[in-house]
Amino acid sequence: MSLSVLIADASVPVAVSLASALTSGGHRAALLSSVSAESPVPEGLQAIPWNRQSLLSARTVPVAAVNLLSSVDCAVVVFDYDAFSRLPSVVEGSRPDRAAAVSAGIVDSYVTGYAHLAGEFAGRFTREGKGRIVFALVERKVPSEEERLSQNDRRNVALSVAEGAFERLAEEIAASCERSPAQVSLVKLEGDCDKDWLCSFVASPTAQRGPARWVKAGKGGFFSKF
Repeated sequence: MSLSVLIADASVPVAVSLASALTSGGHRAALLSSVSAESPVPEGLQAIPWNRQSLLSARTVPVAAVNLLSSVDCAVVVFDYDAFSRLPSVVEGSRPDRAAAVSAGIVDSYVTGYAHLAGEFAGRFTREGKGRIVFALVERKVPSEEERLSQNDRRNVALSVAEGAFERLAEEIAASCERSPAQVSLVKLEGDCDKDWLCSFVASPTAQRGPARWVKAGKGGFFSKF
């Protein structure tokens, strides 16, 4: 069955790969393109502008997605600390002399922004009686000892807080939808190497119900616990 999938967002490599794989597989897919991320959407993929810090933007995204894709069966929301930490709008948060000045903007974008977006889709799918949200958390790459030591004074504290908040947000949305027609899936990925698994996971129907659990990509089937 062909699906219509909205993916947040174009600044994450695995999200771009997912959009490309779904499109190649005969599905309809669109990427959100964050205004502040300055991440161009590759040619051939459809995009919808998204202002992470705007509640109004989060409210208009589902409408824009329906206009572009005809419907939205699934919303995939991805958090990738490593990818975000390289963005111009975020990188200053790793500078001790700039961290305090930019931390509020990072929290607004990567905590509040995700909360607005996920809440809008949870509400919409509940009202429509169908739909699925997939929260995908890309785990940080384990640094070498040399890299770890060099990063000790360059940590992006605000983005680390946002990463933890994303994981809790996903769990809370899943809990709130336990008795709802909206389905929520929680997955953890190692990165772009898991793009094929993620594509299969998103494209496969799921009847998962009850308390949602985080699933590790490629480990013991789609709905295994770890």
